[in-house]
Amino acid sequence: DTCVAVADCTNTVNTGGGGCVTMSISVNGQVFWKDMILGRCTALSASSQHLIMGTADGTLYPYSTCPTTGFSSGFVIRCSPPLILGSPISALKLVDYSTPQSSSMASSSVPKSLSRTEMLVI
Repeated sequence: DTCVAVADCTNTVNTGGGGCVTMSISVNGQVFWKDMILGRCTALSASSQHLIMGTADGTLYPYSTCPTTGFSSGFVIRCSPPLILGSPISALKLVDYSTPQSSSMASSSVPKSLSRTEMLVI
């Protein structure tokens, strides 16, 4: 069986003129997680373990998931406070990289490779 995880953000406008964003993660069509944020989503990007949403007021909301099963677990947390850049976010890109360790550094308690995620914000 293939497990498909989908990240979605939906903008809604309140009668007073303000708006909010509903972020959700669904796995095989079933919603496992939701978060509501004031503002308007303008960009959304995901990598194997990170999800980030950018808003019209220039705020980035970073999320993370389970390192072993990824977003298919339906488990999501805010991994840091919002990052306020001050200018509207028009595009985001997350890229995962894995760097192999030298055999002299590798041991049974140390992973064979180090991973990192880089973020591009426009």
